Amino acid sequence: MGRRIVIAVLTLCITTFNAGSVRGDSDQVPFAAHPAPPGLAPWGDQSGDYFDEIRSPPVGALVWSRWPVRVSIDPTAPLDWQADVRRALDNWQTYVPLTIVPDSEAITPEGLATFETSATQMVDALTVDIAIVRTIIPTQPAANGQLRAASARATFSLFVVRDRDESGDESGEASGVDRERFGHRFAIRVSPTQTGSFVQSAVRHEFGHALGLWGHSPNPQDVMFAAQVAQPGTVSVRDVNTLMRVYEQPTRLGWWVERQATP
Repeated sequence: MGRRIVIAVLTLCITTFNAGSVRGDSDQVPFAAHPAPPGLAPWGDQSGDYFDEIRSPPVGALVWSRWPVRVSIDPTAPLDWQADVRRALDNWQTYVPLTIVPDSEAITPEGLATFETSATQMVDALTVDIAIVRTIIPTQPAANGQLRAASARATFSLFVVRDRDESGDESGEASGVDRERFGHRFAIRVSPTQTGSFVQSAVRHEFGHALGLWGHSPNPQDVMFAAQVAQPGTVSVRDVNTLMRVYEQPTRLGWWVERQATP
C-alpha cells in the first residue's frame, strides 16, 4: 500500500545548503553576540517567552547583524498576494528594520536554486537576505514514514561572504588583504493554495523563523505556534521576548576575519 499524504498547516524545515563549506567551529571566527536591532529594546514585560524551544545550528544563533534586513517579495505573484505579504511584514517592522528590494532585484521561484546554493558571495553582490516566493512546496517524509505537505516552509542556507580591500596602502598599491565572514540567507516558500489572511498568517510565522526564531511556541496565541489557528493574531509579547533573548545569544555569523587576498 502506498504511503498516505498527511496535510500539515505549517512546518519548520531545517534544511541547510553549503554547510560543508562553512566551518561553524572555526577558531578564527569570533563567537559572540551582535547588538540587538533597535526595536528590541527591553520593555520590562513579564509575559514570559518560549526560548527553551529555540534551536541553533553549529554556527550559533541565526541572527542578522546588518540592518535593515533586505526582503524580496515574489514579483511574479498576484498583486493582492504581494499586498498580503507586506501586511504580514508590517507586524515585524515594529521590532526589526526591514526594506523591500525593488522588483529588478527580487527573487522569483525560478531563481531560488541559485539563491540558495551559492557557496561564496562578494559583499557587493548581496542584495537579498530573505526571499518570499509563491510556489508549490514539495512534500517531505515525516517521522512516521508518511508524506507531509505544508502551506509554507522556511529554509536557510549558509555561505562565505568576501570583501576585498581595494583601498591600497600609502603607496597607492592594493594592500593584498581581504576579509571574509559567514553569512546566511532565508527562503520562504508559500503555497499557491494560501490566500488572504492565510497568506498573512503563514508569512508572519515563517518570517519569525527567518528573523532567528528557529523553533516553535507551544502557545496558540503566539505567531510562532506550530500550526495555523482559526483566529490568527499578530506578533505577541512572548514572540518579542523570545526574539530579544535570541539576539542576546552568540553566533559566528556576521563577524569579519581578515584573510590573505587571492588573485
